[in-house]
Parts: sequence; C-alpha cells; structure tokens
Amino acid sequence: MPGEPIRLEPRKIYDKAIISVASGVATYSYWLLVECAAEQCEVDVPDAMDWVDFNIVGLQAGSDDRFKIDYGVRDEHE
Repeated sequence: MPGEPIRLEPRKIYDKAIISVASGVATYSYWLLVECAAEQCEVDVPDAMDWVDFNIVGLQAGSDDRFKIDYGVRDEHE
C-alpha cells in the first residue's frame, strides 16, 4: 500500500508545481519548481535553478520514491 506523497513546503507555493499524483507519488515539474522558487526567493531564473538543484533535486537521492521531478520541455507546463 503506497504512503502519502511527499509534498514540498510551503505547500501554498510549491503545490503549484505538482503535475500529477498517482499511487502515493507526487510528480513535480522542474520548470514550475523553478518558477515557484524564483517567486519565493525573489531571484531570477538562473539563481532559482541553482536553488532548486541544490535544495530540492538532491532530496530525491534519499527519498523513498514518493516524489519525482519531470524535466520536460520548459514551455510544456507554462
């Protein structure tokens, strides 16, 4: 039985980047995460990308597969 999906905090900001939830796994759009981080941290896109790569992408290594990141084309989710 799958557990609850991992949802990034603050949910008010990062839930906007969830593109699907299935079988206890939340899938986030990388590019929407970047947009959310840029908004939250008040930085430009390259700095937001660095922030997401360091603070969110790295979490996947230790996760139990309850969240994933979709690296689809940038314009795909806009």
